[in-house]
Amino acid sequence: MLKKEHMTPGVQLVVKDVIKDGVPSLAPGMPANQPKEYMSLFAGKVGGLHGREVRIVPGDILIVEKKPRKVDGVNLCRVRRAISQTVGEVYWCELRMSARLRDAA
Repeated sequence: MLKKEHMTPGVQLVVKDVIKDGVPSLAPGMPANQPKEYMSLFAGKVGGLHGREVRIVPGDILIVEKKPRKVDGVNLCRVRRAISQTVGEVYWCELRMSARLRDAA
């Protein structure tokens, strides 16, 4: 699991094979951390009408642009998708569970 102190600008991450939302169960009997097909990167305003969603899939390389921080009460991390150079925000809880530091080659 990723730690905030490792998320400095320029750090490269690889999205794991299993993407999880990182949110605990909200009620007894409800499943937590259900696997997902993709992670959302929001280019523009998160959840807003003026933004767009880019699907991040297993194996994608992400480059940290800005360390995790709270924006309007939501923990986000700004990243750049290496393949398309799209910059946007991802949910920190999802990123920390679904990505790992890229090995130096």
